[in-house]
Amino acid sequence: MLTRIVRIASAKGMNFSWNLNIFSGPKWTLTCGECFNTWMQRLPQTNYPTVGCPNCHTVNRIPVVYTSE
Repeated sequence: MLTRIVRIASAKGMNFSWNLNIFSGPKWTLTCGECFNTWMQRLPQTNYPTVGCPNCHTVNRIPVVYTSE
């Protein structure tokens, strides 16, 4: 079975987490690029993270690149 990967329709959130746990990323509001369902989820701190939609189970790729200055 092939997994469908789409570009996320909307992703809004902070670039840091107020949570003191260094292993949890920031919580973002996400909108699926397939079914347009909206949910909140913590993102892993990796470049171009992917998340699964809890409604249609499509994998959404988020165009985010983490950098440090």
